[in-house]
Amino acid sequence: MAIRTDDKEIAPDKVIDLNNQNNLLSKVSKFDNDVADVRGHQIQAAWYKINSEDVLLVLNAREEILKELPGVPFRFPTNLKLSDESTFINYKLKNNGRIVVDGKIDADDKIGASDFSSFFIPVSGHPPGFTYYYLKNDKNYLYVAEDITSDNTLDKDDWSKVYIYNSDGVKEFAIDNTHSKYGKYGYVYTENADYQHTVYEFKIPFSEIGYTNEIKIGFRYYGTDSGSGSGSDDDDDAGASGQAGGGSGGAGEDSAASWVPLNTPLPPDASPPPDASPPCSGSAGASCGNCGSIDCSGNCINQGPCSPGQIQCSGSRYQTCSSGCQWQNSGTNADNDAKDLQCGDSICDNASGVYDSTKTATETNCTDSLDNNCNGLTDCQDSDCAGSILGNVKDTNSQPIPFADVSAKSGSTVVKSASTNQQGDYSMGISCGTYNLVASHPDYAPETQSNAIVPPKQQFTAGFNLILGTSCEPDCTFAADDIIHASCDGKNGCAFYDSISKAACDNSQSGWVRDYNASHYITCPSGSPQPKTEIQASVSCAGGTLIKVTQIVLYNGKPVKLVIAICG
Repeated sequence: MAIRTDDKEIAPDKVIDLNNQNNLLSKVSKFDNDVADVRGHQIQAAWYKINSEDVLLVLNAREEILKELPGVPFRFPTNLKLSDESTFINYKLKNNGRIVVDGKIDADDKIGASDFSSFFIPVSGHPPGFTYYYLKNDKNYLYVAEDITSDNTLDKDDWSKVYIYNSDGVKEFAIDNTHSKYGKYGYVYTENADYQHTVYEFKIPFSEIGYTNEIKIGFRYYGTDSGSGSGSDDDDDAGASGQAGGGSGGAGEDSAASWVPLNTPLPPDASPPPDASPPCSGSAGASCGNCGSIDCSGNCINQGPCSPGQIQCSGSRYQTCSSGCQWQNSGTNADNDAKDLQCGDSICDNASGVYDSTKTATETNCTDSLDNNCNGLTDCQDSDCAGSILGNVKDTNSQPIPFADVSAKSGSTVVKSASTNQQGDYSMGISCGTYNLVASHPDYAPETQSNAIVPPKQQFTAGFNLILGTSCEPDCTFAADDIIHASCDGKNGCAFYDSISKAACDNSQSGWVRDYNASHYITCPSGSPQPKTEIQASVSCAGGTLIKVTQIVLYNGKPVKLVIAICG
């Protein structure tokens, strides 16, 4: 639409559809494919800077007589025949996520490149263009997005169908003006076309088609870009088995699609369809609640289940409502259990299987592998589950042995130890678990009890009867443990350099290095003090370093940095 004056065409400054108050300026001020449906509407256009009285109104419009168009529904693949399994596309499922089914095809869908595309030249005056198909799936649904760039008008008789061929036959899933069980359609802009056109988004449950690694799939759609002929194909199936959805439109339930060359004349035996539907009025097409749109009857359709910004706990999953009016999981679940932090796991999201409602003040159950009080420790790791070991150490005459050592060991590591009193009794609190118990005294041979089990919150009793005879070795260790004991000084050849070295080497191992003072060290148990020296080592390769590894290791009982370089 323009005003021609002085050999120039001037676009209007304002264009309003008086039937619904829609602003049509962007659609009618340029000659392009972004069109406005104004059938039966009153349009008001205004120019504010026209200085000439000699003007001519220029208007470009197209009026379609639908019943004279010879088109039939488009199908993909173009040789698709519902009774012939070989004409379907074999598609391998990718488990690549979901599509937000809102009739938009936008950034929320994260669809990437199309899986299939096909170029189409309509017979109706609609623009030639590609139809793009995008497929995604999760474990519950198959998602299909169909972007039809050649259909730049929205008509109530438009529909699209997806066909799945499996062992039960062919199942049909349809979307149209009255069927939205399996998805939604929209009239939108996408990255594939800069004008409004028709899109369809399907959400097909695997519970209705079966989940396999590969599916056989086909597509058909109908719109005025393909004409309004009946389009029935006598050689196609009249009734596919296992149909899961219905559809409306001039194509018939199972008519096949075909390519129709541009300007093909109407076949003489074609049956004309009914006249086009009367135009919409009022605010049809305007947006309404939860991302919906108003249909020709004034009803709000294609609404989402929520409004953007809403939150909810669905079961134990925290969800927020997206810009496309669809619920999406967005909770925190650090322990990867059955509840999100925001839905009953705010205190115990560090403890898998334990929730705010089941948390206990202490570790009440010490054998269920759960962190019941949510302090980061489970079962015997938690001090709440600690037990104890107690008993008596005597000689072979049943006389108590005071100052005997009783150690609980896990492997070669001493976990806890206790000394006997004058009556030979000892006790120690210790985490529940399995230990090897060693009783020793410098004047007696040691005795070991293996695999002593300390139950949670209970005591284990262990008594010992030691045989007279020193347990000290010449290197000042007990025969039972390879640990240097200061109490062995002067027994069976054990000798420390002096009282300072004896205290420094107590509970170390033979050959370990210990600090004697700030400037000297000793080698346990009997080494004399030696001056400390600082050694700075570096490793390099003349021909280049292939691999260089640094590791902290124990050397003579002290942690040191070990550098290994492989040169080449």
